[in-house]
Amino acid sequence: MAMRAGAIVAVVLASLSSGAAGAQSAWRSRAAATVDARGEIGTGDVDGIHLGALGAGVEWRLVPTLRLRTVALVLGGTGTTDTGRSAGGGAGGELTARLVPFPGWPVQPYLRLSAGFLLFLREPFLPGGDFYDFILGLGAGLAVPIGPRVSVAGDLHVTHLSNGQGLGPFNPAFGGWGGLLSVNYALAPEPVETLGCSSPSETEDPRAGWTPGAVVDAVAGHANVTVYGGRVRLAERLAPPFLAVLDAETLSFDGVFYEDVGLGVVAHWDRATAGVQVAYEHLTGISAIAEQAQIELHISPETSLFGTGIWEQKTLFADVVTGGFGLRMFPIATVRIDGGVALTRILGGEAETTAAPYWSFEWQLPLGVRALQISIFAEQQLSSIKLAGVRVAWNMGGTLRDVARRTGWSRIR
Repeated sequence: MAMRAGAIVAVVLASLSSGAAGAQSAWRSRAAATVDARGEIGTGDVDGIHLGALGAGVEWRLVPTLRLRTVALVLGGTGTTDTGRSAGGGAGGELTARLVPFPGWPVQPYLRLSAGFLLFLREPFLPGGDFYDFILGLGAGLAVPIGPRVSVAGDLHVTHLSNGQGLGPFNPAFGGWGGLLSVNYALAPEPVETLGCSSPSETEDPRAGWTPGAVVDAVAGHANVTVYGGRVRLAERLAPPFLAVLDAETLSFDGVFYEDVGLGVVAHWDRATAGVQVAYEHLTGISAIAEQAQIELHISPETSLFGTGIWEQKTLFADVVTGGFGLRMFPIATVRIDGGVALTRILGGEAETTAAPYWSFEWQLPLGVRALQISIFAEQQLSSIKLAGVRVAWNMGGTLRDVARRTGWSRIR
């Protein structure tokens, strides 16, 4: 009996030890020690001032496409402006997010957004300033893995330092551009993963049957005036890989109502999604027919390149052609991030092509109910209308990636 009890204890201890070792290995494989060096060149009224900084900290691989970094930062300045101003040195900390669209590539492009806080206890960073400043950075670069643990990265970026107290001599600001070089050393080799692999909620297709799916939006925003309204979409199977999508929307522009209704056909393949739609649009006294074509190339489970074109034929005004091009990302299957550029041209006359940013963000709330999705979203459309709202989807699959690539259509608007 004693031997049996001893054997049971030994098995339990071995199991706990193995589980703890696995958990520790998984944690260590996501964390990396990081060091970086950067230089900044001032522009405008701080032309002539150069900054240098050293950072050291930890980077955490949250998901394959998103890295979060916290570093201690030491900053110094050299040079003077035409008016004799120079920059003092300080120290503090910084938080950074790196978006890596293609984590499996041998050379990985990334976007970097950082925000930090610096103290200047000996003297203000710039004459007339306070004892503290905030530092913001935005850059793009390339990372190269070297072996299972080490990677090197470099980027070009813009930087802004100020104390956030508004405009005035008490808040002298630094704006410039620079470069960064960094080295990461993972605490354990990164495990071989099926990056972006479909979860169980993405392996079953609700469009395999003939029951339609529905998506309902409630939105508010602005486009020089207050905007609010709603949108309904229905998705129905035609024949694999084709779906039909009915899309209807109404918006109030400070009491002036706009309506549109469109019918689209979309096809989903492993490497691409393509769709076309014809819509009728109506604003008080103005009607239009709009045709749209959209293509997404699935570069990886997490990333797509998209392109879309819209041709509007209006009853009272010249036709308008709008294009959109950019990147669509799913850092995880329940988060969608779009970013790109919108190009618009009015046909006829001497109108020029105008460009504006396009972006969209959507987060699916963790309800744990497969048939029902609830998400919050914000977007700047191709038309530059800014909207935010709540989206409820029924029978559209388990995740936002499902909707975009298998069970519905995330049309660029």
